[in-house]
Amino acid sequence: MDSFPKKWIFFIYSLLFTIVFCSCDNKNDIDCIDYSIIPKSPYDSPIWHPSDTLIGFNHDPLTKVIHYQGIGNCPGTKQYRYDTAREGYWLINPDGSNMRRALSFMLITPSWSPDGKWIAFSLNAQIAIMPFNGKEFDATSVRILTESGENFNPTWSHDGKRIVYSQRVCNTTVECGVWIVDIESCQTKLIEYNSHAPYWYSNSDSLIFLSRNTDTGESVKLYCNDTLKTLYKIPSAFYDIQHLAAFKNLLSFMATKNDGNGYQLYTVNLYTHDFKQLTTDYCYNYSWSPNGKIVYINYGYYEVNETLGALWIMDKYGDNKCQITKNVYENIYN
Repeated sequence: MDSFPKKWIFFIYSLLFTIVFCSCDNKNDIDCIDYSIIPKSPYDSPIWHPSDTLIGFNHDPLTKVIHYQGIGNCPGTKQYRYDTAREGYWLINPDGSNMRRALSFMLITPSWSPDGKWIAFSLNAQIAIMPFNGKEFDATSVRILTESGENFNPTWSHDGKRIVYSQRVCNTTVECGVWIVDIESCQTKLIEYNSHAPYWYSNSDSLIFLSRNTDTGESVKLYCNDTLKTLYKIPSAFYDIQHLAAFKNLLSFMATKNDGNGYQLYTVNLYTHDFKQLTTDYCYNYSWSPNGKIVYINYGYYEVNETLGALWIMDKYGDNKCQITKNVYENIYN
């Protein structure tokens, strides 16, 4: 039998080389699969109860993180899976003990009443309140206080008779800005047009909010006895200021700079004008305790793990940080 022709051997080797070479070369040109790597935080909207004995928050437990290996020019990425059957509004003691689910649904921008017997929140973009007896909520006794616009971020007056909130729709029917609603009569009143992030001081009849100005930027305004005055001008280095709050003479807010470090939490002393950055590992929502501690979520929109996207506590100076919840989940590698 004649041997296999040399020209065919050369042809086969050439074909194999071309396939291998092209396969390796094309690996860098494939379309990357988008697995939507930006996860949601398993914890959200923590608020410290006025009794100082518990913290309420939204929770959607993280169960799995699926890791995908990078191929060619496609980086490795992750998918996050949550236990939606256990999502809802949860309570926890400030020391991290007795974490339990109180409601089977989440509360949007919740806020405790001064006596701790009610919680205000946004329901279908309207301000609502619900009773709380110290252990359980009465979801059958929810009251709706507003009926127009899209309303969020309620906080209570110190006497528990009024709620200030943000209305974000601007049209001929209702003006966007900061509004007050009387809880008994449901009568509403506009405080300032095109403003947001209101917060009522816990021990006075004064409230603060962020006022927008296209020429001068954002500033903190104080409203008391139908009188408005500018309290503090936000430095121009900050943008997208959110979640204004205060503890005594300390004004606090979340903001981001053009430095790639995401949202951080800041305070300014209104007496001395001393400015301080409290977080360096991101801040995603926070709340003051009655005694000046802060509960916050160290989440920066890019990753969730055992410590990121969890509840932490620190003092008013940003020191003594302590993690009180931990994300427990299964890692799966593909």
